[in-house]
Amino acid sequence: MVKEIMKREVANIFVVDWNTGGKGILYHQAVANARLVGAVVASIIKTLQGDFHASMNTFHLIGHSLGAHIAGYVGQAVSGLGRISGLDPAGPGFEGTDDQVKLDCSDAQFVDIIHTDPGCPNALYSHAVNLLQGNIRELVSGVLCDHWRAVDIYLSSINECNFYACRTASVHSAIWGHCNTKVSKEFVMGYDAQVTPPGIYYAKTSRKRPFC
Repeated sequence: MVKEIMKREVANIFVVDWNTGGKGILYHQAVANARLVGAVVASIIKTLQGDFHASMNTFHLIGHSLGAHIAGYVGQAVSGLGRISGLDPAGPGFEGTDDQVKLDCSDAQFVDIIHTDPGCPNALYSHAVNLLQGNIRELVSGVLCDHWRAVDIYLSSINECNFYACRTASVHSAIWGHCNTKVSKEFVMGYDAQVTPPGIYYAKTSRKRPFC
């Protein structure tokens, strides 16, 4: 992803390697470690802001699975972050929890989420209700049950593909692809996503790279 972004624009990119704290241990410990990682990243950003006058509007955090919630913890500690993109945020341990525990719409000026492995529709729906309370979009890919597909789709959206999503009534409607493009305006999904009305959006993708 770093190479794709650098092909497109000049940017300062920081990659957080928390492999030791996120793999090879019990899942609940990785969930706990995510908070610590978020605190460390937030501290670095505060240093960049204080010592180098970095503008919070220019920060864009991208995180997959537990990494999405780490980005949320950073946003809670550093106010005014420009954008957070959550790529299939981890579900276990986060459904039905307070907004302070998971990535939510208040963690950045713009929060967009791509779900490609919704798991149990009921669990996802209860989680999505919270996601709809602000400037946030939830996108459900046409290819389900693939936790890593969100990363692939987002990667393709940087330089290869234009993905478009239309608003739908509920997570259930999105999963079944119920979207009437004749009456619902389509919005860009992925790296080029812009601030849109809060809601749930459905996007159809192909099964093979580059997925558009």
